[in-house]
Amino acid sequence: MMGFENIFQKAGILLFCLLYGVAVWAADGPSAAAGRVIGEASFQTFLPLKVPPWGQKALQRKKIPETSLQRQEIAPRWNVDWGTWTADCRLAGSDSGWLVSGPQGLSVYGRLCFCRSRNVRFVLTVEGLEEPARIGLGSWQCGMIRQERRSLKEWEIPAGKTVTVEAEDRFDFGVAPFWPVIQVNGKVRLKKLQIIALPDDPAEVGISVVEGVVKARSALPNPKKSDYPDCRYTLEFEGNAILSGVACPQKIQLIVEGFRQYKTLPSATLKVGDKLRCQVIPFDKLPEAQKSTQQTDDLSLFELESFYLLECEKINTFSDDSAVDFTDTGQNYVSVFERKINPPLTEQEKRLQAESIRSELARINALLEGWDKAKIRKIESEFQAAWEREKTKDKPGYNRVRGYVWRNVDNSFWCLPEKYQLLLHYSPIRKENMAALVAFRDFLEIHGCQLIVSPVPDFYAIAARVINPEFRAVPDFLTALTVRELLENDIETFYASDAMIRNFNRYPWAYFYPANGHPSDTAQDIQAELMAQRLLRYQFRPTLAKGSFSVEHVPHIYKDDPDYRFPANCDIGGNRPETSYLCRQILYDQKVIDSDPVSPVFAIGNSFLQTPMTMPMSFPSLLTSKIRIPITSLYVAAGGPMTAIVQQMFLHPEKFLKGKKVVVLQIGAGHFHGTTTYNNIRLMDRQKMLLTGKQMICTIPVSGNTSEVPKFGKDLRQAHFFTIPAEKQCDVAKYPLPQNLIGKDAVLEIPVCAQAATNATLLVNGCKVHFAECYAQYRWCKSVCMIPAGTTQIKVELNGAPGTAIAIGDLKIYQ
Repeated sequence: MMGFENIFQKAGILLFCLLYGVAVWAADGPSAAAGRVIGEASFQTFLPLKVPPWGQKALQRKKIPETSLQRQEIAPRWNVDWGTWTADCRLAGSDSGWLVSGPQGLSVYGRLCFCRSRNVRFVLTVEGLEEPARIGLGSWQCGMIRQERRSLKEWEIPAGKTVTVEAEDRFDFGVAPFWPVIQVNGKVRLKKLQIIALPDDPAEVGISVVEGVVKARSALPNPKKSDYPDCRYTLEFEGNAILSGVACPQKIQLIVEGFRQYKTLPSATLKVGDKLRCQVIPFDKLPEAQKSTQQTDDLSLFELESFYLLECEKINTFSDDSAVDFTDTGQNYVSVFERKINPPLTEQEKRLQAESIRSELARINALLEGWDKAKIRKIESEFQAAWEREKTKDKPGYNRVRGYVWRNVDNSFWCLPEKYQLLLHYSPIRKENMAALVAFRDFLEIHGCQLIVSPVPDFYAIAARVINPEFRAVPDFLTALTVRELLENDIETFYASDAMIRNFNRYPWAYFYPANGHPSDTAQDIQAELMAQRLLRYQFRPTLAKGSFSVEHVPHIYKDDPDYRFPANCDIGGNRPETSYLCRQILYDQKVIDSDPVSPVFAIGNSFLQTPMTMPMSFPSLLTSKIRIPITSLYVAAGGPMTAIVQQMFLHPEKFLKGKKVVVLQIGAGHFHGTTTYNNIRLMDRQKMLLTGKQMICTIPVSGNTSEVPKFGKDLRQAHFFTIPAEKQCDVAKYPLPQNLIGKDAVLEIPVCAQAATNATLLVNGCKVHFAECYAQYRWCKSVCMIPAGTTQIKVELNGAPGTAIAIGDLKIYQ
């Protein structure tokens, strides 16, 4: 099919695609008439079209200005072949599909997809427009081991008709990474593409995407002197993380293609020490015809399981996380509270943190002294009267933005709802979440790190006091009481609301008013300033020159969103209505300040750490400019810091904490009172310790109560899905223990994956068992409990809110 030959002319395209998604493109979906849907694109959501470096060069050669593409959109997980782009090509997104115009031929391709199938069918729904057009379907495989183009089929699409076209493809290795490719000649609207695994699939193939290091390799003969045309060789490979797929041993023998038809493959260059991201399958699951190729092996790794390398790329650093456990029972597990990653904290560091906690707690107690119920009622009544008077200052309709009252206070901009309660009722932090915070603090201290919490005050609490100056001395109760709770549990933190109110006009924007509580320039600057004061005690030696920092005013993370433009019919000072406001970005030597993995300061958080810019250009860059050393930063949205990040540190404490002296946790003050259950690293550690020295005795199979796969479970292997019914309880498993297991203590392991926040309880024989919740990155988490000697039956059940979805794997018993 015309144009496929130049789709991927640059070898760098493999790196691009692997970096943008080395996981299954879409989950196993509903059954189709001719097979199982394993990939789908609806062409109903769209992203701005971005031109990669090789695309820019292609456009320059064709004298096509990149500016002509700025307003065009493309469906997520799709890219353009810039080699086939012409000045007449057009892309445009709409709810009814993706409009593609390629009068001289335009090829677009999906990002990397792992097909667990020998045969697949592409099913494309496409609408013809003003004139007949031509559509082609194909696929592309590209890598160190295989490179192959396939033109599958081509059709003419009638004008004004919506048609569905199909093409089949076959992968001889039984499993293969590939891109689906669509070529357009003319003008059409793409509406939907499905990739269907045909019914003659082999049984579960068992592909895994693994990162790790080459520990040893066998020699490969010279292909020019070889007696056979094809040859493989072996590697000893030690995994660091499984990114997707099924579990496999951490150490494996990897069988790699060396040369084919006497021609050396790029995969023959792999050497000891290389860090690789690989797609592997057990060697015995290859088709029989693929097992007989000549193989050289001088490592004799007979004790290791053999896997075949389907594809790989070399990487510089490992990904942040593992989505799947290695098949390690934990027999040699050492508690994360017993390892010593860094030198212990000094007595002076402990004393200075204790003094900081005492002085801040005394300040908060003084601030809150005398605020009994009678005083709270009196001040609330006075505020309501003052707020009503303040609103009457405006002529009808003026300074109103979608139900909020707008104010320009000394050329800084604020909003408050028409009805607002100044002194809100306070609900304490949940006991289990406070216990998780204390465990996280203790975990860090064991490894020579101190925790400092940076709670961002509520945006309306600050606005109410700025707009109504007579109430600026009234404490921000939500933030103050949250800070006091943390301090009373010996968790270092600070109250920033008073500093924010004093410095309200430092920059035009403190938050994203009128209705978005994420911090902007003033809020982040003050949080960073207060944190920098606390970091002085570590006496970090500055490595960055003060004069090399600079500021530029650029669009914030929400860019041209109409919610973040200066409103009309409001007091906006010298600004023009309907123009987007800008925020400050800190640069060093005129460059963005990147996260530094070896810094002693580690800032973690959610989007309250990220805004007003993208990471790491917000709070991390501001803090860097104030302490003049680069910092490490990591964020996960919403409840992610105390779920996903805690899980990552539990799995890989050395990777995250080596060389760290202080961990800064920045989230909104209100996030401490949300519904997410924090992951308690101490409970996770205790559960894993129960498996130490135990051997697996038997497996208890589980059957879910629903065939519906929740979104968070799409990449889980061997999962059974449960949805809690209207009666708020469902059984997971009932298992009468064999007589030979009743006589002594046993341990039950339950693989669980649940999306935070999860309103459910896991019970074993009526007793609650802790399970970790996942956010953003979904993996199996092991819940483990003791089964006392004499127990005759194991009953596992779920209680909770109807409709709650939980993934559970087959249970295992250890003794």
